[in-house]
Amino acid sequence: MKKIFFIALITIGGMFAMALLVFGTGLGLTEVDENKSTSLEGIEDIQLNMTSENIHIYKVDTDDEIRFHYYARSFPARDLVLESVNGKIFVMPDAKYWLGNLKLDIYLPVNYKHVISIKNSSGDVSFEAVDLALFSMETTSGSLSADTLKA
Repeated sequence: MKKIFFIALITIGGMFAMALLVFGTGLGLTEVDENKSTSLEGIEDIQLNMTSENIHIYKVDTDDEIRFHYYARSFPARDLVLESVNGKIFVMPDAKYWLGNLKLDIYLPVNYKHVISIKNSSGDVSFEAVDLALFSMETTSGSLSADTLKA
């Protein structure tokens, strides 16, 4: 009985040590650095359906284009998906489960005054002063920080 316990303990300890080596040291993480943009012409609703990314929204002096910078390290590597349907832009990762510390920077034109909706389970959301028709956010454990929010 002691021999079985000892073998099980060694096996579990070895698995834990390997997981710590691969994921804890960052050796298993892949660099993600993706830039995407799309026109805001006819868009009145931006919906972010993220998982645990930290999101920062910057105001920029461009006319009619929103830009996204998705970056940091993850396992496995993730891609950002943009879909434009019926006046709405849907922004989401290509998969819901991953390890890492991904970030999403959004460069929003100052003249965009419509709707932003954010669903993010545990990432933080921050932004500069924005003036919107409607802002909504659902989060489980993330936080929101803003200079000024008018909605």
